[in-house]
Amino acid sequence: FRLAKNKLKESITFHELQLSRTYPAGTRTDSSNYDPLPLWNAGFQVGKTSNFDESSLQVEVLTSGDPADTNRCLTRFDKNSGFDPKWNDEFIIYISKPDLAMVKFMVKTQNHERIGQNTMPFTSIAQGYRYIPMLDRSGARIPSASLFVFVEINDAVVQHVNPGRVKVDIG
Repeated sequence: FRLAKNKLKESITFHELQLSRTYPAGTRTDSSNYDPLPLWNAGFQVGKTSNFDESSLQVEVLTSGDPADTNRCLTRFDKNSGFDPKWNDEFIIYISKPDLAMVKFMVKTQNHERIGQNTMPFTSIAQGYRYIPMLDRSGARIPSASLFVFVEINDAVVQHVNPGRVKVDIG
């Protein structure tokens, strides 16, 4: 951890051509979560530990605003979680009041631990392929963490009940 903190530039330069793996100290006996982010940022691969949750990942898409626009959609768990998980799930979400609607994308583990999230107004989401950057609990961007999604926005067939629908493909 000291190397990643004190010699960040040198560590990143080294990892452009080399691989190295680090593990938490074997003397760790408490159940606190090991924070691998500083080491990942410096280019290290972090080895499996009993304190770091490496369970499968899932994406949760939530919409809120008007009570009629409250939705919760879940992908299946990606059993091959890592730096490039793939879900390939599709959701159709009906939005009746787009100007009030918020959309939240959240990545979490099987143990419900939040890995990253991003919440944005529905009206700011453009159609097509998009990267949704993941943010930590404090709202800071998590480097190299994003969701690649396809968004399609259409008018619903029955306008008086559901005036708009959103199709979200999470890749």
